[in-house]
Amino acid sequence: MMELSTEISAVKEKALLRNTSFLILMMTGLMSSISLSMFLFSESWYVIQELHFAAGLGFILIASSVPRILLMLIGGVIADRFRKTTIIFFCMVTESILVISILILLVFNIQSIWIFVIAALLFGISDSLQIPARTSLLPTLITKEQTMRANSIYSLINQISMVAGAFIAGLVLHNLGYYWSFSLIASGMILSSILVTQIKSADVPLQAEAQGEKESFFSTLKEGFLYMKHSSFLKALLFFAVFLNFFVVGPITIGIPIIADTLFDGNALAFSYIEGSFVGGAIIGSILIGILNMNKGRGKFILIMIMMNAFFYLCFSLANQLVSLVLFSLLMGVTISLINTPINAIVQTKTDPAMLGRVMSFIIMAALGLTPLSYGLTSLFISSGINVQTIMLCSSIPLLIAGPFVYFKVPALRNEQ
Repeated sequence: MMELSTEISAVKEKALLRNTSFLILMMTGLMSSISLSMFLFSESWYVIQELHFAAGLGFILIASSVPRILLMLIGGVIADRFRKTTIIFFCMVTESILVISILILLVFNIQSIWIFVIAALLFGISDSLQIPARTSLLPTLITKEQTMRANSIYSLINQISMVAGAFIAGLVLHNLGYYWSFSLIASGMILSSILVTQIKSADVPLQAEAQGEKESFFSTLKEGFLYMKHSSFLKALLFFAVFLNFFVVGPITIGIPIIADTLFDGNALAFSYIEGSFVGGAIIGSILIGILNMNKGRGKFILIMIMMNAFFYLCFSLANQLVSLVLFSLLMGVTISLINTPINAIVQTKTDPAMLGRVMSFIIMAALGLTPLSYGLTSLFISSGINVQTIMLCSSIPLLIAGPFVYFKVPALRNEQ
């Protein structure tokens, strides 16, 4: 019986790896993520080294994050109303044109922080359209049994490519300069946009559109909201998306470099160890969930991982030795991947395909929505003299309470397969 199960699993995995459209989507995801990572690295380094305006990075961050938050729901509606591959293609082409425009301006020695602020704003708008389209396209290319493994591969590629992109950009900038870096970025985006057109999916527009019935944008958005409202499972996911990002993202993102500075006398190597272990943990988590390929008990598994993540977060806030900080950072990274991948897989398999773009955009917006507030409050508390590890300790407590509460009080999520 075990041999039969192993053979079936092997056949399904081979089918996934022989799925041309899936492989093309993974390839475009790899190339676009590497290009984006290279762009962010090159952009940041140019602003600091050439413009000598480090504070401008804050303007760029705001310009890119605000449209992602405000327009994500619009992106979800568009993803459900139009062909997803077409949306991704036009977004990639737009981003290519943006990078080429920056390159031309730099060639003519036109330098200004506002070039990068405007580019960040347009990149944010493009992402708000492209992210819902990409996340809702994946399940149209695979079977339901392959959803978990496909998401783990997609997550793994994104995590590796973001690290690889920064590394490649550093090498190119050091040896060749900015012109070559931006040229390679634009080339990668153009090639990705061409490859996207070769994806063959079961993606279809909304039925109302197919029948020629003109449904207004707001009624389409309202339909998605009501769909979310009547699902206890999706409401629980929204709750955790807000909770995790509000209590974790700000303190961790701002706190890790501060901890490295205060506990280890500004040792850059300590900072790289702690931050690198989190990324490494996320990669390990993606590999593990791909190997497990769970198709049952996923709701309970997600809740257990959320509680474990909160516990490791608490331990991290109390640690003061480099080894323990690296260990708990690694474990937080592992559990984050073990949370995110099953969530994506469940949403993609349980949601009505006609609603998937809107549902994914609601969840992504919930995750991103309070992130700026998390950054702001963390900075405010630190400027008030509160130790960053104390902030982390206080932030971990609501998560420790919320996990068991939802586990016992929201059976819709606990019993979700």
